[in-house]
Order: sequence, then structure tokens, then C-alpha cells
Amino acid sequence: MNAERLHVVAKAIQQELTSARVLENLTDVTNALQNLVNQPANPQYQQIVANKRKELEVALKNAASDNFSPAWRQIVRQIGGEDLLGVVLEERLRTTLERNQITPSNALQEIREIQQSLTNFKGAIDQIVGGLRILRIGTEDLAPGEAEVGVEIPRAAIENDLAGLEKELGELKFILRTFLEFSTGTSGPIPLRTISSTDLQFYFTAVPGAAAALAYAINLLVDAYKKIVDIRRNHAELKDGGVPADVLKPLEDYANNAIKQKIEDFVVEIGIKALPC
Repeated sequence: MNAERLHVVAKAIQQELTSARVLENLTDVTNALQNLVNQPANPQYQQIVANKRKELEVALKNAASDNFSPAWRQIVRQIGGEDLLGVVLEERLRTTLERNQITPSNALQEIREIQQSLTNFKGAIDQIVGGLRILRIGTEDLAPGEAEVGVEIPRAAIENDLAGLEKELGELKFILRTFLEFSTGTSGPIPLRTISSTDLQFYFTAVPGAAAALAYAINLLVDAYKKIVDIRRNHAELKDGGVPADVLKPLEDYANNAIKQKIEDFVVEIGIKALPC
């Protein structure tokens, strides 16, 4: 990642944690649990724990971080915040409380650890945002109507070699220009927005229509691939179960041709949409 992209993601996380009072709500849950541990027979404290948990659950289920782009979510993972935001954090807390219903002291210990991790994480985020602002490092915000496409090329895939990177970038250029031409009817340069050399991430400014078409195509192919994986898993189980090869052959042929057919269907669909009215 680069500093500008880290800055904008850190600002978004800071805004979420502050506006939803996530740490404060978690502290309320911890304090209520502590009271329940001290006086387990008091039904009032049991109800307070349930109420505070519900307040935190509502805040976390409306978290903006759950709608971060894949590139932003990767940054969240890299800085150690994946399990401290949104529905993932809510699931951790809910599982902890449900698993320790009859042993609230165990739940208290586990949630205190989560609370400390979140405290440390929020403190680090505040320092990042404040420090980058003082150092006059800006943020990579998209203006209204702007879109970008981010691509990561694993170093292992190119064997950390310049020739391999050149080949990948050439193929990437062909793909992006193809979607640009499909969406707008014309081809042109693909402006390079930023580069992250650590993970070889490239971000390009894109026409919104081309970015939307590319995202749609990726989702379509990922969905098709998941189905093919399931088919091949079932195929292997059937084969191990003694189903004859001639019976399995049509299933195997379907799996082998599914991706190709999806691509052909997509090309026809985009071509129809690109036709003038």
C-alpha cells in the first residue's frame, strides 16, 4: 500500500469507530459483564448485559467497513483490523457470549482481550491519521463520478522478474482497453493512478461504465468458477463411489466448458448493451 491510500482507509475506519462509538459500547458491555460476575444472581445486571450487547450489535451491523472495496479490505487485513470491525467483530462477541452463558467470568476475560485489542487498534489509527495530516500527506479520494480499477500482481506469479511483470502489464492493458472500448465505443490511454511496490498493486483511473462492466464480468466468472469447483468435488465423490466413467462424462464435459460458455454469454450481453439505440 502507499501512504495516501493508507491515509484514506484509516480516516474511514476512524470515522466508523467514532461515529458508532464502538469502543465505548464495548466498554459498556465489559462493565456490565463485570457487574454480572460480581453479582450473578442479580437479574438486573443480566438485562443490562443483554441491552448493551444489543446496542453494540446494531452499531456493528451498520458498519461502513463491511462495504469497503476488496482493495480497502486487503489494507484492513494488512494493518490487523480484519476481526475488529463490523460484522466480524459482532460475530466474535456474539460467539463468545453464547459459548460462555453459564460462565460469565470466562466471557468477561475473552471480551476484555478483544476490548484491549480494539483500544490498541483505534489508538494506532488515530496516530496514523494525525501523523499523516501533520506530514501533509494527502488521501486518495475519488471525486464524484470517478472510478478506479485496482489490480494486484503477486510477486511469486512473475518470479519477481521484470520480464514477467512486463508481460502481465501487457495483458492487463489489453483487458482494460477492451472493456473501455466495449463500454464507450472508443479506445484510449489507461491513466495510471498510483502504484504500491510492496505488493505490486496498480490502480488505474477508469471510465465508470468500463469499471462497472469489468466488475460485473469478474463477479460472473468467480460465480461460475465456484460452481465448477462444486461440480468437480461432486464428480470426484461420485467417481470414488463407483459411478461409471461413461455416466460421469457429460458432467465432466459441462464443467470443462462452463467458463468458456460464461465468457461467450457475457460478450454477447455486453455487445447488445453497447449497441446504439
